[in-house]
Amino acid sequence: MCGPLVYDTHGGTDIRLLSIEQMEAGVPVLAATSDEVVGIRDSMDDVRVSTIGRDSLDGRDAGNGVRINHGDGWATQYAHIMKGSVRVNVGERVETGQALGFVGMSGNADFPHLHLSVSYEDQKLDPYVGVTDDYACGESVSPVWSTQSLNRLPYLSGGGLQAGFAAGKSKTETTRNSY
Repeated sequence: MCGPLVYDTHGGTDIRLLSIEQMEAGVPVLAATSDEVVGIRDSMDDVRVSTIGRDSLDGRDAGNGVRINHGDGWATQYAHIMKGSVRVNVGERVETGQALGFVGMSGNADFPHLHLSVSYEDQKLDPYVGVTDDYACGESVSPVWSTQSLNRLPYLSGGGLQAGFAAGKSKTETTRNSY
């Protein structure tokens, strides 16, 4: 949406879980639309990148994931899936709503979430563009999401995840890693 929730070089939409406990309970990643699986990875641990260091990723920033080719230049990639949970194979046709795996924290992640990339002719698109009238990146366009999907995954333009009080000054590391 080119607003306060984006940053340069982030080519996708993050759908965050509220806690590691929620991740461990298992939140399924569902295929946004049907077509052929062209890539998977399912071997990376679910561990904060701030713990293992970004250099250890060796170019595998997306962590575990699934890539689906939809034809006519369209593709989706589902990243940071939980280790050992990928339920599909390369060459398999998946259907809309089919479980691909579970939301995890593999790769370049410090919190459990799904990173969804939508691309057309290798150009990443924001599926929420056009949802609101305050689109700030140029010409307004229609969203990629269907009306049904938008009703299930509404765009939240900002807000806090948690709030509370502390008895004293907090440490950055403690604050960043709490849920």
